[in-house]
Amino acid sequence: MSTVTPANVAAKFRSLGITVTVKAARLLCAQAAANNNAGLVDDIVEMLHKDPPSVKVVDEKAAAEWVSRVRRDPEAVRTRVLVVFSAKEFPKYTFNTARSCFEKVTAPLSMSGNANDKMTVMRERFFMVHQRVARSKLFLRDANDRPELSRIESLCGSTGSKVVLGVLSTTQNGYVLEDPNAFVPIDISSAKILDGMFTEGSIVLAEGYLEDGVFRATLLAQPPAESRTASLQALGGTADLFGGMPTPEITLLLNQYEEEHSDAQMFFFSEFQLDCPQVLERFDVVLKGYADMPPELIVLMGNFCSKPCGAASVQAAFGALGDTLRRYPKIVATTTFVFVPGPNDPCGNPWPSLPQPPLPRFMVQPLLDSLLDARVFFVTNPARIRYCNHEIVVFREDLSSKMRRSLLLPTATNQLTKHVQKELERARKSPYRKTAACRHHLQPITPVPTAAAGATAALVLRLRSAPLPAAALCRCRRLLCAVLRDA
Repeated sequence: MSTVTPANVAAKFRSLGITVTVKAARLLCAQAAANNNAGLVDDIVEMLHKDPPSVKVVDEKAAAEWVSRVRRDPEAVRTRVLVVFSAKEFPKYTFNTARSCFEKVTAPLSMSGNANDKMTVMRERFFMVHQRVARSKLFLRDANDRPELSRIESLCGSTGSKVVLGVLSTTQNGYVLEDPNAFVPIDISSAKILDGMFTEGSIVLAEGYLEDGVFRATLLAQPPAESRTASLQALGGTADLFGGMPTPEITLLLNQYEEEHSDAQMFFFSEFQLDCPQVLERFDVVLKGYADMPPELIVLMGNFCSKPCGAASVQAAFGALGDTLRRYPKIVATTTFVFVPGPNDPCGNPWPSLPQPPLPRFMVQPLLDSLLDARVFFVTNPARIRYCNHEIVVFREDLSSKMRRSLLLPTATNQLTKHVQKELERARKSPYRKTAACRHHLQPITPVPTAAAGATAALVLRLRSAPLPAAALCRCRRLLCAVLRDA
């Protein structure tokens, strides 16, 4: 846990236009150390941001009052129960390939990026997968029956079966398998293809042998997935890669809150087309059934129109939705509403890219006018939600269809060897879900077909899902599918 220093305390309060005396800063540092709570100052700053103080110079007395207020104020816990993030609020980390750790990015991200971004993203993604595969149970060196992970450059002169990790690419002469240091032609005509989706630029595990300068693959598989617990242990738990990580003190209170509200419910709707009368009619039936026991969260995902509509039509549709919700004041008062745009919604982005901006405020103003006291969030696509100590990713994009257009190999679902089956026994049967979970990324397509994937290389790190969240809800082929981690 990082140590709180008086200089850090002064800098955090300075962002609010508040000056902290030396004695007050030392008091806050002592309280944070005594309670083993490095986030105490952050909780106070967040409280003051919502309720600005009348004084601009803080002494010891005021600092002590704020500490007591944070400890006993239930609002400090209630505001952390359900936190919603847009893409611009995601923590920005890059993977240091030399140190095999995440480092925070301080420079702002541009939409277009530069010439080195695509190469950097490709190398970063490969090394992230490589260090995860290297510590997998499949390749433990103390087990006699486990295969050994080899580098492509070490295949020359080797004999016997080898397992290598590389990027699958195509050339005029066929397939090649490459990593940052070497490449080798690969023959997959006789390989057993395990479940998952293999496209241009896929990072794959290949088992086989070298013959006449060509790697004859006998098995081709996705890199094994890794649970969130194992990822955090390997990373040391020092980086908040998801965002909004609560302090240890708040974490205990959130666990208690979750136990007391074990019957909390969350609803997710996709293709919520407001211009179709049947949608609002059936949504009204749902709201009527839960009028006396409101859900904790309702997520509505686009497309919000079944066909291209003008701004006036969109405003009228959201106004009708607001009229429907106002009939249920108890739901409006207690439920959090999150709106995620679809690929065909008018979001004002100059080209179809990910992350996708939220719906413009002027289009949804009729809904906001109807729900003045409700918690309503119009977020980007994808978006992140933290409920207590659980992470949820919401992603409205049919990448499954896009990946199928770029498939190099047919998909299989039930051909698992004994080594891979134990590691992936909890993986779902959907090829996209399996591929996204194994690559720890919402966009499993690597930057080679960037136009097909719809994400610029400069912003692709915001689609990373490492460590795996508690759930990732994505729309794939008109269905909502979830990629779940180990509990």
